[in-house]
Amino acid sequence: MKLFRSAEKFGYPVMATPYSQIVGVQAVENVVSGERYKKIPDETIKYALEYYGAPVVPIDSKCHGQDRNLPETKEFLDWKPEHF
Repeated sequence: MKLFRSAEKFGYPVMATPYSQIVGVQAVENVVSGERYKKIPDETIKYALEYYGAPVVPIDSKCHGQDRNLPETKEFLDWKPEHF
């Protein structure tokens, strides 16, 4: 049941690459830190900012708001991928 609530708050990402890795790494960070979203990896921030496309349903505003308030997030607000 906890996984379902987490998926709901995270916008029900499809569990295929790269989303499964993003969700998995965030889950490990939550367990290791003992607190949800205490440490947020760059890829999770990019997912929340919709650099990988819009999620199926909107991300919970509490999660998304936390992301935007982080100093690391400000780096990615105007981020553009490098072109090869």
